[in-house]
Amino acid sequence: MSELRQEVLLIYSQPLVEQSYILTVDSETEINERKETQKIERCMTVKISYNESLKFKAEITSVLNKLQLGSLYKKQEVLSEKMAALTESVDLRINKKGELLKILNHQVIIEKWRQLKRDLEKEYKGENAAEYFKAIDRRITKHDSLLQNFKELKSFGLIWFAPCTNYHRDTDYTTIRVIENLVYIFPIAIHETLTLSFFDKQEIKINISGSLSKEQKYENRIKDYLQEQSNKEEAIFNLDSYTGYCTYNRKTGVINELELEIKSSYGSGYKKTQRYRLIKNLG
Repeated sequence: MSELRQEVLLIYSQPLVEQSYILTVDSETEINERKETQKIERCMTVKISYNESLKFKAEITSVLNKLQLGSLYKKQEVLSEKMAALTESVDLRINKKGELLKILNHQVIIEKWRQLKRDLEKEYKGENAAEYFKAIDRRITKHDSLLQNFKELKSFGLIWFAPCTNYHRDTDYTTIRVIENLVYIFPIAIHETLTLSFFDKQEIKINISGSLSKEQKYENRIKDYLQEQSNKEEAIFNLDSYTGYCTYNRKTGVINELELEIKSSYGSGYKKTQRYRLIKNLG
């Protein structure tokens, strides 16, 4: 028996669907028995509409509720909150598979950044600040770079986590997912498996599992970083667990809830746990 998270979601047969969510990202890193914790909490409202040409638009408004960085990055909290305000309103073009294709209000975001940059340059001086602003400028002004940022799980990626396709009880859906900043600034590629575990008239549940991909773009740089952090210990980077689930409304295809936990380690000197959670905001 097979079940379908609609190949063309049923939400696209309706003029407008709106759903509010709370996104939380919790991270705990232990290096040589020193623990650092970080937390992001964001409220998001997603409106999805379409026209007769099957061109789908997602309007996302978000408010950063909580930003708690580790002690090494405490000074960046205020700056990060100001940066988050740039993308409080984002309009995206998506296809029938739920893939993000284009930022429709990219120029508006660029203009907001340029104004913020002028204000920040009066407050933050020096070479380090100038280099930081250059890096942000490249990320925001280049469309594909900013779009990739929106696809990250800590941004809007959880909303369209599972592709809109056929899911069969006896068939796994596999893909390679890249998790940004899983080890310091470096991304990690995961061989991910999605498995249909339950469905009824109202809901579809998909289990999430994964293992470390054999192909890692920054394998040597990750090893060098972890060796430096763990007192030059020779070890292997491990993905200890990658587990979670997501549920969808069967009638609309809209996500109801998602939880994902990622645990990784390097020898005895480095451990990290990252938790993502997306739930409907009923408040």
